[in-house]
Amino acid sequence: MSAEAMMKTLARLGIFASVAFTLLRPPASLAGADQKTALQLFVDTAQFRADSTQSRLEIYQGVSRPGLDYQNTPAGFIANFKLTTRVFHSDSLVWQDELTQSDTLGQLGAIKAGQQFVYLLPLLLKPGKYKIETLLLDRNRHRQVRDARTETIRPFPAKMLSLSSIQLASRISRAQGRPGPFDKNRLRILPNPRATYGDGMEKISLYAEVYNLYRGKGKAGNYRIDYSIEDLQGKVLLRLPGKDRPKNHPHAGITSTIDISSLPSGRYRIRVSAIDEETLAEISTTKNFTIFRRIDATLLAAKQEKQVYQDLDEKALQHYFDQIAYIANAEEKKVFAQLNTEGKRNFLIQFWKRRDPTPGTPENEFKEDYIQRLLKAKIHFTVGKVEGWQTDRGRILLTYGTPDFIDREPANPDKSAY
Repeated sequence: MSAEAMMKTLARLGIFASVAFTLLRPPASLAGADQKTALQLFVDTAQFRADSTQSRLEIYQGVSRPGLDYQNTPAGFIANFKLTTRVFHSDSLVWQDELTQSDTLGQLGAIKAGQQFVYLLPLLLKPGKYKIETLLLDRNRHRQVRDARTETIRPFPAKMLSLSSIQLASRISRAQGRPGPFDKNRLRILPNPRATYGDGMEKISLYAEVYNLYRGKGKAGNYRIDYSIEDLQGKVLLRLPGKDRPKNHPHAGITSTIDISSLPSGRYRIRVSAIDEETLAEISTTKNFTIFRRIDATLLAAKQEKQVYQDLDEKALQHYFDQIAYIANAEEKKVFAQLNTEGKRNFLIQFWKRRDPTPGTPENEFKEDYIQRLLKAKIHFTVGKVEGWQTDRGRILLTYGTPDFIDREPANPDKSAY
């Protein structure tokens, strides 16, 4: 099928989804110039059998709602973005799609961590190696983020037992009413392009298809689908044997929902195995996914911070405190001077903890901002052996924060530059 024909016959499919898990970094602010949340694009793919010459590639795209810039207008708070997708084969453009979309809100409180716009792009492609490029442009602030990946489209055998890719989902339900863009085999499968589970989503949902189940002239017999979750080295952590299923058709859609609440944060692999119990043929396929829980990240961040101070001796600890003394009160300065080495290490941990605007999260935005100002002072204000934080300009920057604007005056005959 030509690129032109595909563009005419295949339309972009999309939906807005409120996914029930939090982002890695929740927004500090949600609108205008104060927005600090990164623009986020998530992309995933899966391959399914189409016919004897082509495979069906599904591209799943997620646009993080908190990452978009919402501008205050008389019509409400409005975000505008454009999503461009290009598919190349042998350096030739074979498919392209552009979507321009806006989102209007009455109030910014409607934006919740984890919300994303989810899209599905279906393509029919011949076997071969393809390059997929996705570009997300925030049109309000002219920010953009790009995803590029290589996809090898594989042929599906006509007679041998085979499996599709695994499609990770945030929700699978029985399809009702008119067929929707995410419907397959009478199921409504909402993709999870981020491939992340954890807080608020303690079960992993998946969909796959099995092809060429043997059906002889007599009784068709049964097949079985087994599941396992492994670490990335292949060690099996959870094993879930399946039940016998009748072979009502040579091809079948399979779904499963697996409880992952016992697994800690980390990277994992799920394996789906199909066994034809008449021929004893067996085949398996895998898919990587991530579990993220905020409490795990918080504990890890605390452990890492403690290790940083553990590596500092008395002199280094004093130098560290001197750089943050501008924001310490008189009592804190007095206490720090009286502590021994271990006491000073614990003091620094508590010093930042008291100033954390979002306790219970792995990030300390106040500390991050101060460190950034410290680096800025070092870069711009260091003179000879006098470090930037020791200068008057460095002290003002660290004490009062980054200025809202900078007024620069060039030199002229009557005055010096400033």
